[in-house]
Amino acid sequence: MLLRIWRAKLNPARLEAYRRFERERSLPMFRKQPGLLAVLFLREAEDYAASLTVWEDKGAVEALTSSPSYRQ
Repeated sequence: MLLRIWRAKLNPARLEAYRRFERERSLPMFRKQPGLLAVLFLREAEDYAASLTVWEDKGAVEALTSSPSYRQ
């Protein structure tokens, strides 16, 4: 099992747009990825976001970078 953490600084004025992006684009994309076990979308105050993904193995994480839905 492997955990992957991705962090980004957010513009607080665009927080709702970012939440919509997570729901409508990111979550469906992650659900299509082979080897994904879980995904959590996190907030650190109002100006940072993170996604924590749990994968079966390193190969599943490496395959993510070449996934057409991820690259889109």
